[in-house]
Amino acid sequence: MHDDRERSGRAGRAVVAVTAVGLLCGLTACSSSSGPTEAAPTAKPSAAVSASPSASAEDKAKEQVAEVVRHMREEETRAHVNPGKVTDTKLTDYTTDKALASINNQLFQYEQLGLVFRGSPKSSFTVTAVNLKGKPHSATVEECLDTTGWKPVKKSTGKDVSTKGQPRRYVMTYRVEVFGTKAQWMVTDLSRDKGRSC
Repeated sequence: MHDDRERSGRAGRAVVAVTAVGLLCGLTACSSSSGPTEAAPTAKPSAAVSASPSASAEDKAKEQVAEVVRHMREEETRAHVNPGKVTDTKLTDYTTDKALASINNQLFQYEQLGLVFRGSPKSSFTVTAVNLKGKPHSATVEECLDTTGWKPVKKSTGKDVSTKGQPRRYVMTYRVEVFGTKAQWMVTDLSRDKGRSC
């Protein structure tokens, strides 16, 4: 009789223990493995979080740089419609330093020759490099410029004075920097490579 009560007591305690373990597992999602689990290690998420800001900063810079060059192209095209009225454009909002000097010199020559441009160019841009570690921040942009539908004509007669054999599609390279007291991206230098078709 004593043995029956003792066995009954042990069985009761075992049921309580199993029930307690079951409840604990239900609340904490116990693994069936007896070893440590590897779900959700903390190192990988923290590495991803630390990597994303720099990637996102570079992507944002590329977008801003491409937008500046796109606006510069629009304003330069507008200036070529009437080279003597360059001050009526917003070219200085996007271009400065050597790049602005180069464009202004070219426009001055066209004005002296009595030339204006008709039509419009086509272009596409690629931001080939961004440096956010240097001071100032800088970027390099390549533009494939197609001037097939953008031609110089005599302002007085409207005669097309395009030079025969002149390359109509070529590569422009721009240096873009964070510039001035407003610390905004601006085109600071440019080069034309008419020997490089695109």
